[in-house]
Amino acid sequence: MQICHVTNHSPFHPLTKMAATILLGFTPLVSMHAHLSWVLVVVFAGIFVLEHHYKAALSALIWYALLAGIIAYADTCMTAAGTCGFMAPPIRVMYSFIYMLKVFYVPMLAAKWLISTTDVGNMLAALDSIRVPSAISIPLCVMLRFFPAYREDSRAIKQALTMRDITLRHPVMYAERFCVPMLIVSCKLADELAKAAETKGIANPAPKTHYQQCHFHACDGVCLALMLACIILACGCGGL
Repeated sequence: MQICHVTNHSPFHPLTKMAATILLGFTPLVSMHAHLSWVLVVVFAGIFVLEHHYKAALSALIWYALLAGIIAYADTCMTAAGTCGFMAPPIRVMYSFIYMLKVFYVPMLAAKWLISTTDVGNMLAALDSIRVPSAISIPLCVMLRFFPAYREDSRAIKQALTMRDITLRHPVMYAERFCVPMLIVSCKLADELAKAAETKGIANPAPKTHYQQCHFHACDGVCLALMLACIILACGCGGL
């Protein structure tokens, strides 16, 4: 398994990213106006630009515009018809799925920001600075790096299956040939992580040192203030 490391030095504090992810995780419970959702998406596009993830910034805008356009068109059709009875059951299911994607789009952007731009060392240093127990911080950082590693391994396995002409035309065989290597590689990675942790003295209760120190900057306050203002406005206008 290839272990992915984030080499980009983010201008934002890891705790800012974690707070934004937790805070925006409650937005699906809030009746948020479309304009506020657009503000948050544009804010995240700007954040990805500052992180030098230009492709992610562009895709965030394009995908949300596509989802919002589909939902707006479907709502216009239902309003013109006066009822949603004209929609066939498969179309209703698809509409519901797209609507749920739109509702959870902003929390997913926050999670993507946290996962794709946060270095494990910085995250550990940030969590240790607020006295988070190692029983919580270390599993959290391992989980943080699981998703990029899973993406890289799944891409390699899919390429190997394509070279062997195993495609989704045979779904049962494809699922078997994909899941078994992924499980084996994941178990091997877990053993390697356990050995590395023991070698580096994870069980030693002495205070740990960190190569990098994290500091809050003005951009952290501006980012959290914008997100908090949008949620307060959403709660004030629509409520829970």
